[in-house]
Amino acid sequence: MVQKKPKAVIVFIIIISSLLLLSLVLILAFAPWNDWIVSNKYLHPIIRTCLQTRKKKLVNWILNGYPELQLQGDRKKYVLDFGAGLCYISHELNTRGYDVYALDIKNLNVYPDIKLHLYDGQSLPYAELGIENRRHPQDVKFDFGVACYVFHHISKKDQPHILRQLQSICNEIILIEETPSREAWCRVINGEILSHARGHRTPEEWSRFGKVKKITSEDFLVRIQSTDKFSDSESS
Repeated sequence: MVQKKPKAVIVFIIIISSLLLLSLVLILAFAPWNDWIVSNKYLHPIIRTCLQTRKKKLVNWILNGYPELQLQGDRKKYVLDFGAGLCYISHELNTRGYDVYALDIKNLNVYPDIKLHLYDGQSLPYAELGIENRRHPQDVKFDFGVACYVFHHISKKDQPHILRQLQSICNEIILIEETPSREAWCRVINGEILSHARGHRTPEEWSRFGKVKKITSEDFLVRIQSTDKFSDSESS
């Protein structure tokens, strides 16, 4: 005959399980644990392996979505990877023959062959960009800039200003963004439940900045030309 567990033991197990679950939620809410993982160089080979499929998929979204951005002949194309993060987009584009300038506000780079440039998050380093990434005098701007899942980390108020800065140095900018429902889950994954800038927009909201192209039910591209005009007002 199986002896039933006393009610006190069951209650104790429920309390302990609840406390463990609460601790996990608090860790996800307040601790940027992904920064710790990325800062551990011994884990970089594992991270790079995990990113193999993702980096190819995202770059294919961009280049297949806009075939004119693909390399033609011997001419190099110069690309700004804005908010490069782990630099997997920079690495994939570099592998395909693009000349990439990776830029971000903190160093999370896991690819030793990619040089990540840091800036203050307010003003783009125009002088440095002009000196280091120009191979020919006629190249006034980057052929295009990419920002993959970056702009929902920037407040809506600051987004127009940042986009205009990018327009001044890029012929066009390609954003990869996600719907607000997906973005909410990503805040948990990134440990940003409370600290997130809450700059996510729907595809309809992004359409006032540029042309939107849906990729999946939750992912979409935004193409913004250097000549596109938009206002700072959210009601416009």
